[in-house]
Amino acid sequence: MKKHLFIFHPITIFASSIIAVVTSYFVYLRWYIKVIGNIDDFALRFGVDQKVVADPYSLFMIITTSILLGGIIVGLIIIFTYYQKTIQLYRLQENFINNFTHELKTPLASIRLYLETFKKYEVTKEERDKFIDYMLKDSNRLDNYVNQILQVGNIENKEKNYKKELVDLKTLLSDFLEHNHHLFTEGKISFNNNFDDQLIYPVEKRLFEMLLMNLISNAFRYNDKKEKLLDISFQKDSKTLHLFFKDNGIGLHSKYKKRIFKKFYQIGKSEDCTAKGTGLGLYLVQQIAKIHRGKIKVESLGKGNGTTFILSLPFPSKERII
Repeated sequence: MKKHLFIFHPITIFASSIIAVVTSYFVYLRWYIKVIGNIDDFALRFGVDQKVVADPYSLFMIITTSILLGGIIVGLIIIFTYYQKTIQLYRLQENFINNFTHELKTPLASIRLYLETFKKYEVTKEERDKFIDYMLKDSNRLDNYVNQILQVGNIENKEKNYKKELVDLKTLLSDFLEHNHHLFTEGKISFNNNFDDQLIYPVEKRLFEMLLMNLISNAFRYNDKKEKLLDISFQKDSKTLHLFFKDNGIGLHSKYKKRIFKKFYQIGKSEDCTAKGTGLGLYLVQQIAKIHRGKIKVESLGKGNGTTFILSLPFPSKERII
């Protein structure tokens, strides 16, 4: 069964087609050269002028045929490459739909359970407040997923202009952590505000807060430690301001460092629930960084050694355009 599948695998068929085309060309070329040789022998034996029996365009035809064959092979390679990318995109989208459906059903089921509990049973004020906090977390989780879907379309619209305002990044980050502390109670966040001066930068606040939300959420989502930790800090050089998000989570293999920023890409599979999130979070983070003329990269020493995301912004900025 495996041999049967291997024979009909697209890569096997593609490689076989290329080999067949190239082999046919060389068989034809060898036959052609042999025929030309026989004609030359005939001309020499009977004293016939070679210009009469020989094709003056032989070399031209060989070169032309070689160029055309090269064009066919290049065309096949391009078609096959696009085919493979289409198949890969289809698989990513299928994985996204399956996993996203699961991600939506989980908080909805949780909220429904708490509401049914309120309806059927008398609960104490302490229990009620705890349940309400859980429902708020789940509703915010749903809201974040919906916003991700909506923002992908907006961000990919190249004609859209974002209105930015000059803000102090330290204040923006402090306010964000204060207003959303109830969403990150599963771990501990330490913010090292190690700059006395203000860090003024043009920012689209709604998008920048989405970037922060995704990076902080990922730090706790991909963390299996008993005590989940995230350290946020600034570092500045002559031309760039770096914002570090360092966690003590599951870590990341070097082969995934670039892939995780691709749209729909997820480490793991939806079938066995090893894939988490929507596959859009880090893609949005990268796009939002580009909108702010910055870059995002990831560093990790490997599995079990935590992950550090680094947002780099051009600073001090010479163009303070809002």
